[in-house]
Formats: sequence, C-alpha cells, structure tokens
Amino acid sequence: MQNLSMQKSVDSSEESISDRVVNSDNDNLSVVGFELTSRNLEKSFQSGKLREFFNQLCVSVSTKFTKEVPLESPEGEEVFSESLIVPIEQFVFGNCKTLDDFAAEFEKTNKQKPIKCGRIFSNGEPHYSCRECSVDPTCVLCAQCFQASEHQTHKYRIGTSSGGGCCDCGDEEAWKTHPYCSHHQPTEDCPDGETSLLPDEVHVRVKTMLRLIVDQFIFYLSIYTDKFDPSHAPNGSDEQCVVLYNDELHTFEQVIESLKRALLCDSTRAKAVATAVDKEGRHLVFRGRVSECEKVRTKIDDGIKKASATLSRKKPIHILVMMETLFNMQNVVQKLLQWMVKITSKLGQFRRIFCDLLLSENYKPGQTIILETTLLNDTRLWKSVRSDWHGMLIKTFLIDSDHKKQFAIYFVTHYNRIMKDYANDEHHHNTSVSALTVQIFTVPSIAKYLIFHADALYIVLDTLVSSCTTESSNGSSLTFEMKKLKSNFYNYHYCTYHITYLLHNQLDGWDDEKRRTLFRAFLLYAKLLASMENQVSVKRELKHHIEVEPEWEPVMRLELNLSSVHSQMLDIVSSDDQLLIECILVASNILERQSRKNSVETDKKKFGGVQTKCIANPVETNPVSVHLQLHRILAALVGRACHVLSARNEDDWYGNLRIAFCHIPYDQLMEPCLRVIVLAAQVIHANMWKRNGFSLVNQIHLYNRISGRVHMYNQDIAMLQICACKTPSMDEFLIHLLNKFHLKLLDWFEPRQEQHVSLEDLSKTYLALIEEFLYLVIVLLSERHTVLTEKFEKDADLQSELLHILLMGVHSHSEIVKKVTLRDEVAEIDENLHLVADFDPKSKKFKAKKEVKERLFNPMCYHLSRSELSTIEANILTERKENNLPEYVEPSILPSIRPELRTILSMFDSDVLIFILHTLLRRALYMSDRFYSENIVHFSVYIIAMGINEEMQQLNQKKRVPNDASPELNFTHKCFNFTGGNVHTEKYNSVAFYLKELLKTDSRVDCYKPLIRFVLDQQKKVALKRAELQPDNQSGLHESLTMDCEPVTSNGGSIQRNAEGSTERNRKRQRELAKRTRELAMEAMRSAQSAFTSKHSYELDHIVSADVKDTAVDSMSLQASTVLLGAECTKLSAPKTNTELCLVCKSDRLILFGSQLDSTTSTTPVDRDSPRDVAEASVTAMVSEPDTSMDTSGSEPYDPIDELMVQIAFIQRTTLWSQSKDSAHQLPTGDELDNYDPIPPMATLPWGSLVTSCGHNLHYGCWQKYFKNLVKDEQSRMGIRRLTMSKSLGYNLEKGEFLCPMCGAIANATIPLIQPEILEPYSKISPKINDLKTADDVQSYFDMLHEFSNFGCTRSDVMSSPTVFENMTGIEKGSNERFEQLADNVERLLKHFAESVYIKGLEVNPVENNPRIPVVVWNSVATTILAQEYSCRFSQKSLFAQSMREENLEYLCRNLMLMPKLSAQYLNFSKKHLLTLFRKIFLDFSPSAFLYEYDLFYYMVYMVSSLHLLHASDPSQVSVPAANMFMRRSVYKFILVHFVNLHVTQVLLKMAQDIAANEEQPMLIDDPKQSNVDDSTANSEDSKKSTAEMTILDVFNLLVERCGLKLPPKSVTLSRVLSRLEVCLVPWLRCAALFFKSMLMAGPTPTKLENDDNNLELLCQYLGIPHNLEDLIKPLEKSLLNATSLTPYVLGMCDSMRCDLALNSHVNVSYPLEPIQLIELPHDYVQLINQPIKLCPSTGNTMRCPAICMVCREVICSGSLCCQIEEPETNQVKGACMQHVEKCTRASGLFLRPLECRIMFISAGGKGCFYGAPYVDEYGETDSSLKRGNPLFLNEEMLNNLKRIWYSQSIAETVSRQLSKANARLQVFDWNEM
Repeated sequence: MQNLSMQKSVDSSEESISDRVVNSDNDNLSVVGFELTSRNLEKSFQSGKLREFFNQLCVSVSTKFTKEVPLESPEGEEVFSESLIVPIEQFVFGNCKTLDDFAAEFEKTNKQKPIKCGRIFSNGEPHYSCRECSVDPTCVLCAQCFQASEHQTHKYRIGTSSGGGCCDCGDEEAWKTHPYCSHHQPTEDCPDGETSLLPDEVHVRVKTMLRLIVDQFIFYLSIYTDKFDPSHAPNGSDEQCVVLYNDELHTFEQVIESLKRALLCDSTRAKAVATAVDKEGRHLVFRGRVSECEKVRTKIDDGIKKASATLSRKKPIHILVMMETLFNMQNVVQKLLQWMVKITSKLGQFRRIFCDLLLSENYKPGQTIILETTLLNDTRLWKSVRSDWHGMLIKTFLIDSDHKKQFAIYFVTHYNRIMKDYANDEHHHNTSVSALTVQIFTVPSIAKYLIFHADALYIVLDTLVSSCTTESSNGSSLTFEMKKLKSNFYNYHYCTYHITYLLHNQLDGWDDEKRRTLFRAFLLYAKLLASMENQVSVKRELKHHIEVEPEWEPVMRLELNLSSVHSQMLDIVSSDDQLLIECILVASNILERQSRKNSVETDKKKFGGVQTKCIANPVETNPVSVHLQLHRILAALVGRACHVLSARNEDDWYGNLRIAFCHIPYDQLMEPCLRVIVLAAQVIHANMWKRNGFSLVNQIHLYNRISGRVHMYNQDIAMLQICACKTPSMDEFLIHLLNKFHLKLLDWFEPRQEQHVSLEDLSKTYLALIEEFLYLVIVLLSERHTVLTEKFEKDADLQSELLHILLMGVHSHSEIVKKVTLRDEVAEIDENLHLVADFDPKSKKFKAKKEVKERLFNPMCYHLSRSELSTIEANILTERKENNLPEYVEPSILPSIRPELRTILSMFDSDVLIFILHTLLRRALYMSDRFYSENIVHFSVYIIAMGINEEMQQLNQKKRVPNDASPELNFTHKCFNFTGGNVHTEKYNSVAFYLKELLKTDSRVDCYKPLIRFVLDQQKKVALKRAELQPDNQSGLHESLTMDCEPVTSNGGSIQRNAEGSTERNRKRQRELAKRTRELAMEAMRSAQSAFTSKHSYELDHIVSADVKDTAVDSMSLQASTVLLGAECTKLSAPKTNTELCLVCKSDRLILFGSQLDSTTSTTPVDRDSPRDVAEASVTAMVSEPDTSMDTSGSEPYDPIDELMVQIAFIQRTTLWSQSKDSAHQLPTGDELDNYDPIPPMATLPWGSLVTSCGHNLHYGCWQKYFKNLVKDEQSRMGIRRLTMSKSLGYNLEKGEFLCPMCGAIANATIPLIQPEILEPYSKISPKINDLKTADDVQSYFDMLHEFSNFGCTRSDVMSSPTVFENMTGIEKGSNERFEQLADNVERLLKHFAESVYIKGLEVNPVENNPRIPVVVWNSVATTILAQEYSCRFSQKSLFAQSMREENLEYLCRNLMLMPKLSAQYLNFSKKHLLTLFRKIFLDFSPSAFLYEYDLFYYMVYMVSSLHLLHASDPSQVSVPAANMFMRRSVYKFILVHFVNLHVTQVLLKMAQDIAANEEQPMLIDDPKQSNVDDSTANSEDSKKSTAEMTILDVFNLLVERCGLKLPPKSVTLSRVLSRLEVCLVPWLRCAALFFKSMLMAGPTPTKLENDDNNLELLCQYLGIPHNLEDLIKPLEKSLLNATSLTPYVLGMCDSMRCDLALNSHVNVSYPLEPIQLIELPHDYVQLINQPIKLCPSTGNTMRCPAICMVCREVICSGSLCCQIEEPETNQVKGACMQHVEKCTRASGLFLRPLECRIMFISAGGKGCFYGAPYVDEYGETDSSLKRGNPLFLNEEMLNNLKRIWYSQSIAETVSRQLSKANARLQVFDWNEM
C-alpha cells in the first residue's frame, strides 16, 4: 500500500508548503463570499498576483473542512463548489457564467460535435470488440457506441473492463471498417468537429487557471516533502492525523484486524475504513496530537507486520502522520483536478490548451516539462488521484492523434524509468501509468514511428533484459541472474505485452535503416535468449530424494510469456529475406561461440555394423535443462526460411541459407535439443527421475503440453529434422539418437543380452526407452508441417491439430479452443474449424468431416499424448468395425518433402534402423516379457508401414515423372530380406518370417494383426509396382512374392520357444479368471433383479400389457376403474409388504418393527465377492468403521430401534407459494414466531414445510453410525483446516445435515417406513360401518359435530345421545396387536420425525411436545402435494406416474396417521386443532376472518387428516382412514364436495373482481383448448340455453349481486366462466386426488388418468364425486336459492369480499394458485449487461459486482465489504445477498450477476454456489465470467431448468452437489459474506 512517497525536493530554491500557507496571510485580499472572491481573483489577475492569491484561496478553503463536515460529504461538496469552483468559473468565463452555460452557448454558435468518444471505462463496465472489423483485440467500444454502430450485427466479443481503458469509437486506425457510430459520425459542415476558436480572453484565462491547478497538483501531490513544521499551521493549529495508504500486498483481513486493535473499534468501522482505503487509495483513520497519532501509527504498523509475517514480500504498510491541514489541502487539490478533467472533456479547445500547456512549459526553470514531471512521479500518487490523472491524460492527449504521438515519444523516452517505478510499486498494473501503453503502442502509425524513429522496440527489450541479466565487460554477452528474479520481477513481464503491442502490426517498406533498427533489437533479443539457456539445470538423483525443490517457476514463466514475442518476432523478421538471413546468421554465430566455450568429449560407438563417434554427455548422469531458447528460435527461423523456399525456387537464396547455417556440426547442434527430448522420455515414461521431485515433472509437463509445446517441444523436433537433413550418414544419426536415450541401450541389442537375466525394473526401463526411441523416429519422419514441407499451407498445421482433437471424440467449441495451441485468435480457429468439422445443433458438439480425416489424419500426431493417441485409435477401430472394414489404423499418406531436404527419407534405408526393427520383432516373437511390449511391436510395424507407403508414393511419382532425380528408396526389399548376417556371425530369419509368425501364433498382438496383414499386402503391391517400372528385374519380383518363410536351422537362428509353455499356462489362467469374473457379475445381476422384483412386486402385479388391451377406455371400463370416495368406492385390497434393501449393510429386511423382526424377517446375506459400486463400498467401509466413542467396551448394546427402516429426507421451510409481499401477511420473526398460530391456513400461504426425498432407505442404526462417523471426522479436524473444510462442505453438521451415502443428495431427517398392514387389520373391520349410507346419516353426523364443537360437550355426553355413533364404535374399539408391539419401539422414532418437521419446517428452536407440531406435519403434507403437482404441471409430466414421489408421500401420510396412536398428547393437540377448524367453518361468520381468506386445500387436508380422531379418548381407539369404509363412502366425500363448492365460490368471486378491475387474464378468456364446452354451445347463448348453462351463469350472477359488484354489460360469457372454472378446478382436484390416494394407500392410478391427468371428468370419476359440472356445484346453487348448510359459508364469503372492497384491504390471491415466479429476462444478453449499474446504498459508489434478485428484481451489492453487517449475538458476518434472502424469500434465493454471466444460489443453511446463467452463444454454451466473450442469447431450455430448480425448491440440493464438486478442488468460500 504505497501511494504518496514524500521526498525532499532537490531544488533548494523551491518554496515549502509552510511558506505557501503562511506567506498568503500577508496579502490584504479577502476570501469571504464567492462574489467577492471572483472579484478578488480578477483584481489579483490584473495586478499580477494571481498565483499568490490562488494559493491563499485554496488553503483557506481547506480549513473549512472538519471532522463534522468532511470534503467527501454532500455538505462538504457544496461548500467546496461555492467557495472555489463557482468563483473560478466566473473569473474564467465572466458575466456570472458557469462552465455548462459557456459550453452550451459555444456549441450552439459553433456547431460543436465530438468525433471521438474517449469514454473511460469504470471497473466492471461492459465493452465490445468486433472480431471482423477491429485491428486488434484491444480496440473496444462502449455500450452506447456499440448499440449505435454497425458492429452489433457482426461477430463481436463482449467483456468487462478492469478500469482505465477508453472507447475507440472515432479512431480510424482502430477499425478496418465502420470506425464511427451514429453519435460520432462527422458532419459535412464540421468534419473534424472541433475547428472553432475560443475568444482570446477566455483562452488566456483558461490557460492561466489550468497552469495554476497543474502547479498545485504537482506541488502538493507529486514531489512535496512530508516534513511540515506544525508551528506554521494556520491559526496555530497543531492537529495531526494518521493516514493509511493502500497497497496490493496486504489483505483486507490483515488491515481490518489491525485497525480493530489500534482504534479499539468494531468490525463495521474497521471494514468501512478498509473499504475506503481500497477504493480511494488512502483514508484518514485517526485525529489527535502528534504523540497520540504516533502511537496509533505504531500499533497499526506492528499489527500488520505480525499478520503478514508469512508474505514473501515483507514490506511495511504505508501509513503516515501528517497535519490535517495538509491532508485537507491535498483533497482540495484532488477536487480541482477533477474539475480540470471536467473542463477539458467539455470542449475540444480546452483539451488542446491543456495539451499544449503540458508539452511546452516547464514546471520550474531548468527542469523537465510538466508532462515528463508527471510521468516520472506517477507512483507517488495514491489510487484515486492516479485514476483521475490517467483519465485526464486519456481524455486529452490520447484523443487527438498529434498530441498522442508527442505523448508517445516522451513516454518511450522515459520507459525504462516508468517500468522501474512500477516494478517497485505495490499497486496493480491498471493503476499505473505504464498501463497507457495499450493506448499508444497499438496504434499502427504510432507503433511504426516509435519502432523506427524512437527505437521503441530496443528500449522495451533493454528494459526487460536489464531486469534479469548482467552485461559482460566487453558487452558481447549477457549473464542471466537468478538473484534478480525476485517477486517484483513479475511486474517486468508486462514488457512482453508491450512488445507484442508494438509488433502486432505488419512492418513493410524495408530499407537499410529499418533493417538495422530491427536487427539491433533482434540481436538484443537473441542475447537474452542465449543468457536463459541451460538455466535451472537438474542432475539425476540416484541415492536420496532432493530435500528442497529448485526455484524453476520464474524462468519458466518468463519463457512462456516470451512465446507471444517469439511468434511476432518471427513474423516481422521473416517478412524480409535479407533480414531473415542475417538473423539466422547471428543466432548460429552466438551458438557457435557458446559451443566453443564448452569442450566436447566423444566416445566411439559401434552398433549394427556401423562405427561412429558420439558425444559423451549422457542425460542420466550429467546436468540437463529444458531451457534452450536460442536453439529453438534458430530452428523456428530455419522453418520460416523453408516456408519462404516453398513459395519460390531460388538456388542462390537456398545457398545463402546453407552458408548461414553450416557453422556448427550437426551433432553439437542437435545435442541440447535431443537431451531435452530424452529427459522427457526418462521422466514421464521410464520413471528414472523419481527422486528429483515434482519441479522437474512440472517442467516436463509444460514442455510437452499446451502451455509451451509450440515454442519448446515442436522446435526441438524441428531442430532434429534440420540436423537429420545435414547429417552425412543416417546410420550415424540413428546411433546418436539411440545412444542418448541410455548409455547401455546400444548393448541391449547385442545377442549376448538375450542369455542374461536382468533386473525386472531395469528391463522395463529399457523397454520404455526403446518405445520412446521408435516414437521419436516416427515423429521425425511423419511431421511435415514446419521444416520439411514442399508446399507450405498457411493453416495446415492448425487444421491438423483441430482434426486430431475432434478424433478423440465430439467436442464443444470451448473445449476445442482450450486445447488448440497454434493460434490465439478465436476468429481464426472458427474459420478453420468449420472447414474440418460439422456442428451438430442438438448435441452442441463438433464432429470431424470424413474427407478431411482422410487428408490430414496422422495416427502418430506428436502433438498428442499417448492416452490421447490411444483414444483416437480406439474410436477409429470402432468406426471401422461398424463399417465392416479391417480393424487397423494404417499410416496416412504424408505430404511430399522439398527435394533439398529429402535426404531425411534415407533413414528408411538405414541399416541401423532395419537392424533395430529386425531385432525387436525377433525378440518379440521368441523371448520372454522382459524383451517385449505391445508398443514396441506396434511402433516397429508402423515404421515398416510408413516406409512401404513412402516407397509406394515415390514409385507413383516416378511413374508420373520418369526423370525424377530424387534419391530412390529401396526400403521394402532391404527390410523384408534382412537376416542379420551382415551384422552377426549367425544368421536369423527375415522380417517377413517374423511378421507371419506373429500372425499365426502370438495372441499378445491380436490387436495389431490387421496392421501386420496390411503391411504384408502392401509389400506385395510395392513389389508389383517396382516390377511394372523395371520389367527386366523379374527375379526380384519372384523373390519378393515367394519369400522363404521356413525357419533357419543354424545355431543363431534356431532359438527354441522355451517360453511357449509358460505363455500357454498364463493364457489358461487368464481365461479362468475371466470366466470367474463373468460368473460373479451374473450372480450380482440376478441378486439385484431379485431385490428389485420383491421391492416392486405390488406395482409389477398391476402392470397391464399394452399389446393385450387397447388404450381406449369406454364408459364401462371407467365405471369399473378405481374410485376412492363415495357410495361406489372401490374396495382396496391390502397392499403387500415391501421388502427394502438397506443401502449400507446390503441386507433385505421386511419393514416391520419390534419383536416381529426376529420371527418374520428374512435376511439375505450379500455376496461379498460380487462387484459393487464404488460409492456403496465406500459407504459400507465408513459405517463398518469401529466407533469407540459410542461404547467404551468396544461393542454397542442392542437396541430394537436400530432395526427399523427409514428413508432419507430433506425438510425445509419454503415461501414459494406466498401470495403477498405485505409484511402483515408474512410469517413473523423473532419472538413473534414463538407465539404464531398456524391455524387456520391463510390464503396468502406465508409459509410451508416441504419434505423431499431421494428415495434411498437404510436401517436407523446404520444411519446413526453413518452420521456419528461424519461428526467424528469433523471433530478430528483441527484449527484452520476444520474451519476451511466446514465452509467447503455441501452440508452443515451442526444443523443435522448430511449427504445421502448413495446418491449424495442433501438431507437433514429420516422418514420412518411404515407398512400398511400394521396400520389396521383389514380382516377385522366391523360390518356395522356399512349402515351409514344415507345423506341423512351423514348430515346428522355433521350436525352433531357442530353441536359438539359449539357447546364443548364431553365425549361421553355425545356418545350417549345420537344412535349413529353406536354404528361407528365397532371400528373405533377394535384392537391391533401388531401395532401394540410396534408402539414401544417406534414412538420415539416418529416423535423425532415430527419434531424435525416442526423445527426445520417452521425454523424455530426445539420445544418438546409443542401443540403446533401436528399442524406443521399437516402443513408438510399439503405443501409437498402442492409442490409435486405444480412441478409435474410445469414439466408436463404425469402427476400419477411418479412412483417414487407417490411412495414418499404415502410414507409421509402414514406417519401423519400414526402420530396420534403413539401419544395421548399428540391426540389431544390434534383434537384441539380440529375443533378450532370446526369453529372457524361452522360458527365464525365475521367478514374479517372468513373462508375467503383461507386456503381451502390446506384447510381440507388439515380436517381430513384429523377428522377420524375426534371420538377417540385414547390412542388405542384411533381409527385409520384406509380401513374405515364409512369415512370413505360418506364423510370424506361430503367434505370434498363441500370444499369444492367453496373453492368454486372463491374462483367465481375472484373472477368477478378481476372483471370489475379489468385484471382478467387473457389466457383464461374464450380459450377452447381449456374448456370442454363446444364452440357451438359457447356461441349459442342467444338461443335456448341448457339447464347447466342456466345454472352456472345464474350462480355467477347471484354471487356478483351478493358482493355488490357492478360488471360491464355483456362482459360475462358462458365460455369465459367455464374456461375459468376448469382452469382453476383441475389443479385443485389433482392435489385432492393425490392426497386421498396417498392417505388411503389406493395403489396404482387408472391408466387413462395417468395418461390424461388434466381431464376434469376423469379426476372427478377417480375421486368419486359428480363429474358433471352442474351436479358438482348443485350445493352451491341450493345455498344461494334456499337456506342450506352451505349458505352461511357462501354468503359469508360474499360479505367478506364486500367488506374488503369497501375498505380496500383485500389480499389479491389469484386462482389457480401459482408459486412466486422468476423475473423475465431479455433475449439478448447485451440488453441485460447494458442496464445502468446502480449505486451502492452504503457508500453511494458504483457497485463492483451487482446481483439481480431473480424473484423481486432488486439489485444487490454482492460480495462487497461495504454492505456487510455483523450480527451482535452470533458475530456472524452477513453480506447484502444473504440479508436480502432473509427479507425476500426468507428461505433460499437466486441471483443473476450480469457482469459475470452466472447465477448465484444461496441456500437457507448459509451455503451457496455459482451456476451457469441461461444465456448461451451460437454453439449452445454458457460463458461464465465472460471468458470467451461470444454474443449470448437466452436459452429457453436452460431457463426452464432454472425454473424447475426454483419451483421444486431444489436450491439446497443443487448447492450441496456443486460444493461437493468444488470441495474436490479445495475451493473455499464463505457464502454468508455474499
């Protein structure tokens, strides 16, 4: 945190600030009142004392700001404006004019119009770059210019700014076409927009005032010393202050903790200070006397030092004690600077005055000009002042091209000093003046001028070189200094970006001067690369592991950053032939000088009959380094030269290339590159460098993979190819290669090694190295896109890479871009991608084109790893198998090689290579495994196939061009007839024999036998082709076609197959193991099928085959289908007991309880040898872990409750169905929640308890062990690791949360699994219940209930009066022996579940035996049903086909019915609530609290769930609804019809109200698809109406009349009413059907209803209620015409609505009931991100990361300290989003962060995660954080998925799963602070 570095001025004549403060008192000029002040300014100006008076004025204004009225406050802003700004503007413009007035008048008279935008981007502001028209990616447009330009129809890139850049609209050099938007288009009358001149007087005054402000700025903010004499303070004040400055070294937490200790303040105050310091760059933290300030400063400094003791850069934080007057004066000057930015931005004339001022005048006589002074003192400014001053430079110098050029010259002149200051600074790059390089170096004309006239390229390179090297005494070389690579060296890496800016533009018009300039820069660059060579050398450790990893990252990072410079330097150099040759020559000369310094020792090696000298520098014993930058750039230069050669045929030019490149012997030139390749092989594949740590592995990974492969590994291969072309003998070249892989590898091929037994690990090492050697040979011969190509194609290498990526499988666009290494421009990748692949819109993937595959495919592409090559091979073999083609991958036909470089093909005819192939194939056939590997056989055969293909291609070329002078290959004849006789004393069989024998006998190469057949076939074709071209040589043809395949019987060739017997035994053993594995797998499958069949036997028994019966169901079949309620209800058979499988112990147990388990359960032990899922095995291991904490004796006591089966569930409170945002209708909080009465259920539905389950079951004891082990693991974590892990876990153990051990779903409770047969003995149902069938009996029953609830009679009084109860006592007094056995063991389990629903559903503290528990459980049933119904409706799925959901709901209902049987308290609580419900529905007719304000579905669920409990005096007398036919036939049907009519009344009244208020939904009006009424019926209202029509319309009219509503005439039609009724009734009846089906355990739903569950008639028939709408609402009609039992309810509703309308207090509840909807999003993402960013409510600043609530659209300041609060009770810090969730949804929330294009989920448990926003690009992919920047558009499928998560309230589960994935990557984030 350094900003203001106070230094003493070197000029002794310079006045001090105390002089400025004191000397001004000698003047007699007044500064009171701004009118008088403006006159004093005029007077001082006329008298020549303006500077002195202005100094006095600024100091006087600064004294007005105190602690009570700071400058940054609104009052302070007003004081500053009136005291200083207004007088200045009146002085400058005269006549009491302000700046705005003068600018408006001037523009009106001079037609002023700016042609350049120059808008400065703030942090997080969106910007756009056109991929088609921009000169480079740094050219961007602001949102306003983009939307008003032609670029919005092009392919553009969207991004967000980090602050500091500017809009390039109007800059013709930034755009190829369309440089102007409509706002800045030049006009004909004023083409440049700023040609008018200012009045002379205004010009002089503006220039004078700007000079005064600039002087104040430089003096107070840049170069002034901090030594200030307190005695010189105005008014004798000695008030001091402590000012804390910002840096980027110390964290927020360190600063906050230090401030809390030093200032003795709370976290809120400390965070506010830290936020202000981070935003502004400094902040005043304390006021007082000098001694007090010094103490505070020391405390803060010491606290931060302790907190930052672990930092690598241990610099103290910058904190000063200064006079408060000085602090205020600096703030005043900063405000003046902001006014100066404003005035220069207003008119172009002001801008030119400012630029001329800074360029023409010196700050002090004899010093530098003002511009240079500010550039050299930039790091002394603090953050906000830097931002203002840089914005000033951008809006002035960088708008005009002439001034920009002059600014660039001065900038380059002082570039070295600027970068040194930045390197020692502690601020980010975007706050440094060095960031302005992107504004000047990217302009083509300026960049070319700077390179050739200001030597900018050399200066930038010299700055980078001087930061890491030391020059030798004679200046001929550089020495790389590792000591200089400190942490601040990374700041110098920006020099590489500056070089790329300069070299981005193509340089042309070469002359000698330009060549000298570029050559001078390249020479310096080559010296830098030479100094980096052999850095971080490593030597193989043989005995001990290294203790300290070497520091390798700085050099590697520098080399990777130089890769872009590498490419652009090559492009510039290769654009001129002469310059290219000179650069090759200088690079080779430097390498030659280096080779002379190092003595080269050689050893004689003999191999394959060839003797040569090899360099004695083994990789495994001598140091080696991966850094060979100069070798690689030399290889790249030669490659570019070969590309030039491919475009021309100039022998002289090629001769110059050979002259420039022939200085160094080929073996010395290739030695370093070959050593690195061998090092990579030994490290990765041979595992020879295990003891050298991970630093070497990481370097090799970067060397081989995407990051550095292009400029490291690729160039090493190119260097080897170049050296292969230079070598006089290919045999010697191959010996050099093989010898370098290992010292003893040459001896390994000797025959004597076949008789020796080597160590197993050493033999594996040799085999791995031989594989790598063969692979290197393949690469050298097959890679032809760089050096060897005859015809250079610009994008051939890119297309080849794209093809091989796609051959690994289909890829998305983003996956392809990540893997491509050869290009940085996405537009270039896209252009070539569409040439090689087709895009599938359905899968959003790319697939390779067949014709391109045949042209570019290389099975041994060296860009890919072995695993990637294996994947490609497997995919191709699968494709060939599907097309009935031979299953092999043949070598591709390679491009031809330039004639001058075709000597590399002689490698095929090399005797050494043929000897190696012969030996490897012979040993693979006869020897043991220590001489064999599949890859060796594969690579050997592949090389043979390559040679045959190359020879065939040459023969075809010779046929077309008979006089071709290219060297002729004879590989086929030499290879297939080689027997080793010319190498060894004994003779072996031929290669052809070994290949054929491999085909016959060896099963180890089965996968390569098709390739071997291909090779043998191709050999015959080559023989025939050669015979065709040479008809005289028929003997050779006969010899080739009839090769001797008999084995040679000499001593050397008759090697016995002594390993054949052991091989056969191994094969037999493998076959037996495979057979055993198959048997175990089949046994596991049979066991799983058996378990599934037993579990779902009930469902399987009811499946009806679709082949037997037609899907059409007539009326008779409907009549015979299941009916739940009414006189004709279907008798329900007792469901069979399910057999559930515990997912932990894997035992099949019946779901019974207590002692029944011992006698009736059957346990099936699991076959432990059968294969199991990894998750199951891990869960079993976790649970079976011994837990000593539960029992000190080592074994736990048996508890029968452990045998009970439970289902994993998640309970949460939800406000999804809340119908009102009014706080009066919301669930109370705090102490009010403890007194909240949830009876009756209000229509606004302020809360709900939702229970969901993943459906996995386990024993209660197994679950307890699993949970205790989780707690034990959490407790075992200590300190910071425990805190870190708790934040990253997807669950909160303290709140009882855990993850399902099977599927990982979040859970916090278990549902007891209760079988239906224990609820009620079906065989013992009393026949007396059938006596109650008539409506009179039912009515008398409800009349009695009315009296009972009204007068408070006891049960004995009621039981003795009506005779109807005598008919009901049979079932009530029945006993259930099994239930009595159950009660003792299950009571606490059910009680625990009920309390869990209460605690988590209502989010209250646990209270034992709370009377609200039954109500919350009832609510959970209703809420779960409501959520399931809407989720299925939204997803367009059948509600009754969700077997798992229905099963979970049945278990929930069974628990609901069993609770009163277990506890007399629960029974009494339930009866009490039932009586309350009866009183509300029977007695309370007051308008303020009637049924119109209640939700009738919840009301019905509450009543039906407890109605059977009313006459039970103890739990043993509680009946079960499923067994009580009287309840089903009469009572439940009566209640259902009753509530249906009440709901119809609600719907019709709401419809009338909407019509009266013109709020009727259009979709509900005259929609024939939503009504069963015929159009002819709907359109025939003027004709004779049917009885049903009259009934519905009359009912509606009567209700309207009763409510006192006046509807517009002819506003109500029959179709309108019918449509509205059906739309509202169907969801309500779907919920009712699901409820009664689950409660009665009715089994499967009729097939027709499953297929059409939105059919009103089918729903009514299933429920057993009238399916004719007229019959269904008859009770409602009678209640309106006559006095019935329904009349009070209906009339009460009407009166309630009349009262609400009169008082305007009606709560608007729409029907059908809809959940809270998510906000609508614009289709184009541009419209979303361009919305104005709101200000933070805490600070008034622009939000850094705004988040839009997807529920209420409110914009939240997320993730910022400014809006965080700390709860005093818990000390828990909560961010703005978490606070908003507690107010908005009070459960879970979701936010859209537009600047990052992602969704943020916040769950109620204080967890959260990021999720992809529903915006995709043209390839169907999201773009989190706008990394790719493609245009984005709304995707309906993703939006619906987001809505599905919201409607199903699956946010907690989504968060848990996402955090589980992030936890694997150790991502830690405190979501409470969001």
